Amino acid sequence: ELHNGSYETIITKKIFDDVQTALRNKSKPKKIENEWAYADLVKCGCGCGASVIFETKKKYYRKTDRNAEYTYARSSRRCGKCTEKGITLKRFEELVDEKLAPVTIDEDTWRLGIKMLNVKYESEAKIRAQTVENQQRQYQRLQSELDGYFKMRAREEMTGDEFSVKKKVIVEEQSKLKEKIDEGIVGQRSWLELAEDFFTTAYQAREMLNSNVLDAKRKAVKKIGWNLLLKDESLVWSYKKPYDVLLKPQYRSDLRRGWDSNPRYPYGYSALALRGTRPLCDLSSEPNFTRIYKTLHFYLFTLNLSHAYAQVSCPTSLN
Repeated sequence: ELHNGSYETIITKKIFDDVQTALRNKSKPKKIENEWAYADLVKCGCGCGASVIFETKKKYYRKTDRNAEYTYARSSRRCGKCTEKGITLKRFEELVDEKLAPVTIDEDTWRLGIKMLNVKYESEAKIRAQTVENQQRQYQRLQSELDGYFKMRAREEMTGDEFSVKKKVIVEEQSKLKEKIDEGIVGQRSWLELAEDFFTTAYQAREMLNSNVLDAKRKAVKKIGWNLLLKDESLVWSYKKPYDVLLKPQYRSDLRRGWDSNPRYPYGYSALALRGTRPLCDLSSEPNFTRIYKTLHFYLFTLNLSHAYAQVSCPTSLN
């Protein structure tokens, strides 16, 4: 027989299930033996399955009487047959920077994105509160129904089996409602934090890579790239969602200001001609605003958020 616990949950059932899945996938965690920022993030591209390791070698130059240190990224060659050549750490970071550049946004785009997120968050506060209130009323209605069955059972108006069946159905519905209520209270704030992190990472990734903080370097690569391979002295990688959205030309914020590939006189002989010619790729506040809105819209769907949160409407004002 199921009983509805009265204790306060520490985490939601979804988080619990995700943790259990992660534990099953990593029952034997590997110890990281080196302290390089990119350790265990890159695999050899020859297909041998070996990891790329980073090691420092010292070299003495007799003519200049000096010692020099060079750090290399190379395959661990555990298969014994790998012929993939290594590259210097400097070259490796140059390749990483080339991968980060296409998904990097400028400061204006970042500020506008954060502002839009907060506007959207505030605009949905009342809707979110009303949804939670409706769910709480449904919960109380179920509780009243359950209390009625308790009274009927006490008066022996139903058998124990009948009571158990009805109680089980109500307790399960209450449990689902309780989880929805909890997610409604904390979920929107979590969405805002995730979305802010998306824009901030896209803005600061290259700066993080060029810093001297190993953890920052690692985060820049780990958040944006996956399936990293060192192949033919080049870096091959795929972009994680939702950062891959920023690769689409219509969402880029660094389009070239200049004449487009099909120049034409835009207004003919009208009064609008006094405004001068503005090539299609010339940036303005309105296209930038629309571009950020579209990026945000794709971001929400990529995160697989609830239908209500994903239906982003472009705010008419940011004031």
